[in-house]
Amino acid sequence: MPDAMLNCWESKKCGREPGGAKISELGVCPAASEVAINGANRGVNGGRACWVVAGTFCGGKTQGTFARKFASCLLCDFYRRVVTEEGAKFEGARELRDRWKPAAGTEGEHHDSEVEEMVIGISDAFDVLVRVAAGDYSAKAAEDVPNPIMQSLARTVNETVGRISTSVDALQTANRELDQKLELIERQRMMIHELSTPILQVWDNVLALPVIGVVDSRRSAEIMERLLTEITSRQSRFVILDITGVEVVDTRTADHFIKMVQAVQLLGSKCVITGIRPAVAQTLVEIGVDLSAVATLRNLREGLRECIRQMGATALPSAAARG
Repeated sequence: MPDAMLNCWESKKCGREPGGAKISELGVCPAASEVAINGANRGVNGGRACWVVAGTFCGGKTQGTFARKFASCLLCDFYRRVVTEEGAKFEGARELRDRWKPAAGTEGEHHDSEVEEMVIGISDAFDVLVRVAAGDYSAKAAEDVPNPIMQSLARTVNETVGRISTSVDALQTANRELDQKLELIERQRMMIHELSTPILQVWDNVLALPVIGVVDSRRSAEIMERLLTEITSRQSRFVILDITGVEVVDTRTADHFIKMVQAVQLLGSKCVITGIRPAVAQTLVEIGVDLSAVATLRNLREGLRECIRQMGATALPSAAARG
């Protein structure tokens, strides 16, 4: 079949499939030759329903009927794999019994139907739990069964799975809401970040960068990247770096500012620093920061006047030459 899955003899390497290496010693496995359930769980014959076939060879010995080997099968990794792979389409012991009713025993064994019904009911419940463990919360055990104990077990399992499903849905909803809130917080953070370091064009060819708060390495790199992009985009000749909003400056912060000034100069623009507070000025002197190569002015207004003055001074010779 085109969508056939792994069969038990392929998983367990028992060598008891037709043509297998151990059929002379152990014979052909009943699951490999049980054509009555061919295709069950997308397997060949009973290859993916071996737990309901009597006489299979598992755990180093030949197993008995379904009712007798049931406990061993529940611990089998192959059984769990088939339940998980088939999901809602899994054919368990009840479905297979309804479509395939073999003789009631092997080698003279006859089993009480009530015992078999209880075993199948437990198998139903276990099938559901395996699917739930794999994340399939749609699984349900059959409740319309003749045995009242199995009815109670199925009902309890289904109610428990229902509560788990509700809890999982609530958790998933909470996670989605949390993700949305985190996304909103991140957008707000970016907006606050941009507003905390705006780059303004205050005059033709003049940009102003008011810096507020603490400037660490990360923020410095972001500011420099945005500033250099704006200078290139607007072809600005002057940048006013206003640090009125910076209350504390240490050696590292001062180094960040000097690197900004140097980067601006490398693009052919001039940088003016304004708004140095008295305490900041005292700190800069104490730590030996040399700003002699940079124009420093009292406030943003004076910085803009200086930029306009320098632009006028450079424009006068050109005007005189044209005259």
